[in-house]
Amino acid sequence: MEIKLQSKTLLRGSILSLQFSRPAGLVFEAGDYVELSMGQHGKRWLSIASSPSEPFLRFIVKINKNSDFKKALALLPIGGSAHVSPALGTFNLTATPKSLLFVAGGIGITPFLSLLEYHYEKNLTHLITVLYAAKPGEHIELETLSRYNASVAYLERRPRLDDLVTFTPNLKGHTVYLAGPEPLCIELEQELAGFGLPKKQRKLSYFEGYEEL
Repeated sequence: MEIKLQSKTLLRGSILSLQFSRPAGLVFEAGDYVELSMGQHGKRWLSIASSPSEPFLRFIVKINKNSDFKKALALLPIGGSAHVSPALGTFNLTATPKSLLFVAGGIGITPFLSLLEYHYEKNLTHLITVLYAAKPGEHIELETLSRYNASVAYLERRPRLDDLVTFTPNLKGHTVYLAGPEPLCIELEQELAGFGLPKKQRKLSYFEGYEEL
């Protein structure tokens, strides 16, 4: 499906927000992802940052000068075209209201923006805590996050299991969502399993190719 760039904004450092038109046939749930194609410059799976209720698609990327895909995306002019696949994913809100812990590493905050916006728009009643870790000066969407009915804590280093326990003392009563660099998410998911959190209460959406926050 073809999409056209409507706007792009440099959020912080090399972190770029891109808003595209939304194809009429694209249906997705908050937390889903699509494969974005830049033709000869390659493809990449990207989480959708916008809510299913919004008439556009938004993506947030960290530009890497060594990536042809990222460079082409950064240089795409307003009105320029790209293509997306149908949406996929299981990183969605639970069907019934529960206590949720969102753990974001770096631009892993992206799918949570979609989830939080949808939760806010629909006035849902999940109890949400957000633990957002990023390098100093690289936290984004701070004003946006302050709008939502969620408790938000910030870290400027890699989060550990102890941090999750500290911010959510009743951790075993939560469904935990992990999004960010692949090594971070896999390590935390394994630690949560060892902690005794059941598999049905662990949701994972790691970003391949990202090794650090």
